[in-house]
Amino acid sequence: MTAIPGRSLTLPAERKRAPVMALFVGLSVLGVSSCLPAEAASPQPAPAAATVTFGEDGNDLFIKWQGDESIGFRIAKNKGVFSSPIRVTVGDKALDFGGFYAQFNKLQDGLTSELTRCAIEDNRVRVVHTLRHSSLPSPVTITFTLWMESQDRALRIEVETAGDGAHLDRLGLGDHHGAGLAAKRMFFGRMYVLDEPKAFEVEHNYNTCKFWCWTMANGLTELQATDGPAKGFRYEPEAGRYDLFTYCESPIRYKLLFTGKSPQDAIAEYRNTVTIPAPPTLSQLPGRVGVMTAYPIMERYEDFLEEFTGRGARDFVWLSYCPTPGDRQRVEKYGAIYATYDTYLDIFKEGIRGAEGWTPEMVQYRDNGKMVRGYWSSTWLLPDLYVKMATTRVMGVFGREYRNDSGENDFIKTPATRFSNLAITKEEVGPNGLYLDVHASKATHHFYDYQHNHHPAHEHLQGERKLFDFAREYLGNVPIWSEGGGEDYAGIMDGGWFMDWRPPDELGIRSAKWQYYPFIDQIHRERMLNMSIYYPLDHYDPDMVNAAILFGRPQAISVYSGTPQDDVSGRMQVYYMTKAFHKMLGLSRMERTDFADDDIDRCIVSYSNGARVWSNRSKMTWDIEGYTLPPLGYLVKGPNDFLEYRATKNGETVDVVQSNDYEYFSSPKSMNFGPVTTSGAIAITTQPDRITIYEIKKPGGLELHLGAIRGTHIGQEAIQEFAVLTRGRKIEIPFPDFRQPFDSSQNGELGNLIRVGTVEMREVVRYEVLIKSKS
Repeated sequence: MTAIPGRSLTLPAERKRAPVMALFVGLSVLGVSSCLPAEAASPQPAPAAATVTFGEDGNDLFIKWQGDESIGFRIAKNKGVFSSPIRVTVGDKALDFGGFYAQFNKLQDGLTSELTRCAIEDNRVRVVHTLRHSSLPSPVTITFTLWMESQDRALRIEVETAGDGAHLDRLGLGDHHGAGLAAKRMFFGRMYVLDEPKAFEVEHNYNTCKFWCWTMANGLTELQATDGPAKGFRYEPEAGRYDLFTYCESPIRYKLLFTGKSPQDAIAEYRNTVTIPAPPTLSQLPGRVGVMTAYPIMERYEDFLEEFTGRGARDFVWLSYCPTPGDRQRVEKYGAIYATYDTYLDIFKEGIRGAEGWTPEMVQYRDNGKMVRGYWSSTWLLPDLYVKMATTRVMGVFGREYRNDSGENDFIKTPATRFSNLAITKEEVGPNGLYLDVHASKATHHFYDYQHNHHPAHEHLQGERKLFDFAREYLGNVPIWSEGGGEDYAGIMDGGWFMDWRPPDELGIRSAKWQYYPFIDQIHRERMLNMSIYYPLDHYDPDMVNAAILFGRPQAISVYSGTPQDDVSGRMQVYYMTKAFHKMLGLSRMERTDFADDDIDRCIVSYSNGARVWSNRSKMTWDIEGYTLPPLGYLVKGPNDFLEYRATKNGETVDVVQSNDYEYFSSPKSMNFGPVTTSGAIAITTQPDRITIYEIKKPGGLELHLGAIRGTHIGQEAIQEFAVLTRGRKIEIPFPDFRQPFDSSQNGELGNLIRVGTVEMREVVRYEVLIKSKS
């Protein structure tokens, strides 16, 4: 490799998809409502051209990006980047970070670079280090390739290693040096924003992402990301340590993004460098609330299903932990996806659950030669056997787990035990959705086989992708979920279930202040639609719904084993408050999340389709856009006059959803919402000949205002009213409980107010008001 002495190389600007950067800058402070038109979801025009320059300056090689700010990187040719600093400049600010360190075969101290070669070649800076250690069998070559591209300010670094008998246990970034390095604010994991975080070290798992971002006391923002198998994160403010460390792979790719602009600009720019395609089935998911179940419908859910759908539930996901022939047809008539449970990571060695034909050659091992253990001491199947086992395995996946009289885990077979692989399940049950448990809750990992051959982490992920792709196509182009929503599975699964709302201190992370933050959704929402779940709650929890709105997610509700079914009202509230919201968002990108008055408890989330969310997670009320949001209140405005809020009205906290699919109103006391006056909770849909009012919580003093309800108009006449009960029973509501008073101001014509009679029985699911246009 040869450099070009005394010369610099300038790359022309490229026309690529531009980052959405300053779209809503300042609006959070000004309180301005600025919804984008629907076409804003399409790629934006390219930004002003930037140039990238490579060159030499004395003993230094440099890369310079010149766009709306000037960013530079310098490397000493005689030292390279292994345990040697890289100088970073952003405008007139500068800092160093200590290059990269490595560990091979558990050896780090004493690992030295005996030969360093640096050059500019093919618009790249290439640095080759030959490393030696007295305990390594031979030298190790580690090659770093660094470059920038004109469409963004990310420094891209590719790291390749080669050496006989040398396993890369760890590759990480050295400490930063300079002034003001402590993080003032950090965005971390799937769901945290942290003000003034304390030092921590966290292993990468499904609660973390392979990227993190922070703004330092010196005003600079940095984002680090890797597309390989992340291993963990170290942060120590006093040492300037921001270390996203990886392992095992060759090559490993990093992106480092430094800017003097806001972290929202950095996050948006990083998002636009991610080119993972969405699963082909993702478009089936917007607007689908989930229902988690444990038994066959006709065994324990017949009444629940009738009440749930009788109160208007449609197009949901029925997730069954007990595949049952005929159950798909029982929910499909409501537009539902019938998804069954399965898993191919855990394979049982013996006992009543044991897999037929199990052998030691089938499973994964650790470097110490021990089998990898999973759920109930199962073993982990080799990833390259997933697809084969998907149609051939015979094992006790389904049955009843319990503690026997000795206090030990035990299992008995049930009629569902025969559904041990997808071939049997497809033939007899025919699900049109699949939940692959466990898989996404495990971060990408390396492993060993029976002969102690090493398999790098990318082989694990290849096996996962092949299984998900096979199952999706085999079952007929169906969406697939897995556990937890881990970032490693972005583009592989359609979404994760069971959002783990753990506070950061349970991960060993502490800070002056923290809040939940939709970090993974901000990067991956257009390719992975995670779903939060109420488990085992059977009521409406404002905190959980607020979090779902903040993260742009639908909620799943539970009728799992042990969850009471005697009152579905709380679950219906969750359904109505997240379904239309999620459908309105569709597959739009989450562009940015701003903070009103720089307070992380008051978030403003902006989407590419023009939707905006104001979420109040503080302990104080928040006046915004003409609404008063109580603690855990929120406001949503979207396309087609979509409106949703939890706000204070006339001294009461009320919930409202106004969409083209339905309108929902909830208040503890009688309240005039404009379209309706009511207490309790109701949802309304309209057709040309009727208005349907779904009873969520028993309403009182129910009045409909024609012309204000979507789909109605002034001049319609109410003809008849029925209360619809379970089992298809109907009760006609006569005058005077049901009536449309005359309006004296309109020459004695019928007015636009309909008084709807309600009845006392708990079996009421809805009211139907027949209407016609007056002749």
